[in-house]
Amino acid sequence: MKQSKILIVDDQAVIREAYSQILESAGFLVCTADCYDQAITLLDPSIELALIDIQLPGQSGLDILTCIRTEYPDCPVMMMSSHADKENTIEALRQGAVDFLEKPVNPHALVHSIKHWLDFRSLQQENQRLQDFEAVHRRLKQNKAQIRVANDRLNFLLKSTAAVIYASDITDQYTITYISENIKRLCGFAAKAFIDDPAFRMKCVHPDDLERVRYGLEHGLKQGSSSFEYRIQHKDGHYFWVGDEVRLEKNASGKHELLGFITDITKRKEIEERLEKLSYYDTLTELPNRRLFSDRVEQALELAKREKHPLALLFLDIDRFKSINDSMGHACGDQVLKESARRLSTLLRSSDSSARMGGDEFAVLLPESDSNNALRVAKKISEELQKPHLLNEQKIALGVSVGIAIFPEDGDSPARLLMHADTAMYHAKKNSSHIHYYSSNMEEESRNQLRMEQDLATASDENQLKLYFQSQHGISKDSKTSPFPLYYQTKSQLNDSNIIGVESLIRWHHPEFGFISPAAFIPLAEKTGLIRPITHWVLAEAGRQAIAWEKSGIRPGKIAVNVSAVQLMQQGLAEEILSHIRETGAKPEWIEIEVTETAAMRDPKLAISIMRQLVESGISIAIDDFGTGYSSLAYLKRLPAEWLKIDLTFIRGLPDDTEDAAIVCSTIAMAHALGMRTIAEGVETEAQLQFLKNEGCDAVQGYLFSKPMPADEATEYITRNIQSR
Repeated sequence: MKQSKILIVDDQAVIREAYSQILESAGFLVCTADCYDQAITLLDPSIELALIDIQLPGQSGLDILTCIRTEYPDCPVMMMSSHADKENTIEALRQGAVDFLEKPVNPHALVHSIKHWLDFRSLQQENQRLQDFEAVHRRLKQNKAQIRVANDRLNFLLKSTAAVIYASDITDQYTITYISENIKRLCGFAAKAFIDDPAFRMKCVHPDDLERVRYGLEHGLKQGSSSFEYRIQHKDGHYFWVGDEVRLEKNASGKHELLGFITDITKRKEIEERLEKLSYYDTLTELPNRRLFSDRVEQALELAKREKHPLALLFLDIDRFKSINDSMGHACGDQVLKESARRLSTLLRSSDSSARMGGDEFAVLLPESDSNNALRVAKKISEELQKPHLLNEQKIALGVSVGIAIFPEDGDSPARLLMHADTAMYHAKKNSSHIHYYSSNMEEESRNQLRMEQDLATASDENQLKLYFQSQHGISKDSKTSPFPLYYQTKSQLNDSNIIGVESLIRWHHPEFGFISPAAFIPLAEKTGLIRPITHWVLAEAGRQAIAWEKSGIRPGKIAVNVSAVQLMQQGLAEEILSHIRETGAKPEWIEIEVTETAAMRDPKLAISIMRQLVESGISIAIDDFGTGYSSLAYLKRLPAEWLKIDLTFIRGLPDDTEDAAIVCSTIAMAHALGMRTIAEGVETEAQLQFLKNEGCDAVQGYLFSKPMPADEATEYITRNIQSR
């Protein structure tokens, strides 16, 4: 079958590509242009329909419309625009556009509209051919030979065209009085069967479509024309879709009759069904998507309200799914999603419904289910989804977090129930509890979280951060209004207890919530992307503080700044760090960057590359929280780090805890063997200090020497330490 060729003219490449894919999947040939000049070069008689954006650079889509109406007047032109423009709409229709669409155009509506106008064009052409032949017939009716030639031509056209042409009377039965011979090619029955039996036509119509056909014919009789779609039965027994367009005409005897054109639209209907499935179902898992699921929740909720039945919603998220995508590839991730969807479907009743909401999130609707039944189903789902998946011949077990919301206690609208189930799921994931009911205090906590996120963004944008030093050095700047005080903590060398450096620690003093722990707001900053400006601010403030101490003759050693694991994964981090330090006038040699062991091991090759760039510029590196992650010695020995910081969790038990003691001793020995120095965090007692001295630890920091201090107190502390030497 010949493919219709469509011209798309739009200056946005994304739209051209999207509409091309939609129309090509619907069986059309597509050519595209982005401006007037390019469109004009593509115009030729092979273009059967043009889809043109009104707003184009240079000459507008209306200019292209004018050209097409002049050169190719029988080519339908559909105009479109990204916003309602009454003046342009009227002008486009006045100049001969057949339709006007507002972007973004629904794929189903786009294909349907194009099919309609192509079918209408075909029918017009067929009608014009008939009129031409009727005119020839009238002119030549005195000449029998010429009439016979005209009839032969007409019969040839009627047999060769794909459309079936027919005429029927206007009685209640709409009896067929004429039908072209190609009806046999369409449905297997000869034309004679329709002529001999007045009821034969309706016998072929699908029983479910009889009323539609009768209404379409009656509408054509009353209004003068009508178009409708229905299924008819082939001689071999199967049904297929046809489009029927009729108009009221007078025959040669002056009597009214209905002239009709029937075309096979089965392929178009199949495409429409596929498009509809794409609109309502997830292509990967074949589960309903968010749109269809929301519709089902709305219907179930209306029924629950009428019948006064409870209803439960479950919101699911697969734990550690991102690690599968990152470590094993998206093909394995897709396999997990498809298998999870399959398992989920096997656990539900026919009245229940499940959906993929996006990413690794799923939802389940449980009509007529209370909290107890919802919990029972959630447990079954959790147990089933936690069973291992076979990926690349490896058995991988993943967890699942489930949130539960119940109607009417937790909401009486689809949006609210879904939101509350999602909130409960988030709390289940956050607290590693796997299953969690929604409760009202969660909403308050979420509001506080949002409030904190908004305040964090405002504080960063308005440069309200102030630098404080934990148990170390200070600056004379006023910090009372700062929401983020940064503290410094001194580091002391064990052989003489002199200060060899300071660590900068950020603090946030919220006007309403008071001091907020970094453990609470740093993950929030990482999640929202605010960690980047906060780290830039810390680097700049550390540089300014280093300059202030240098000018005062105070040299406490390097100022350590912590870098987030999220930032360590970014290309160009070394250049950013150096740029922010140098902007303050500080020297890179005054700064030390602390990176956690876990962060460094996320992408060792990238971490090593960034660290080397920093070291080559004069910045030193310390590996923080050592012992809490899972380092590879092969990578650890390649890290250009000067210091290895032993995490305080191993220091607390010293010297009595034999396991902690063994870990600390082996860490010190390993670091020295790799050419690194060690510093112990969280030293609080003389016994801990003496143990570390005996084992050869190079430096310590902790409350035994000083607590976190603001800049002015840190300055005073350092000054006293220097004077006492």
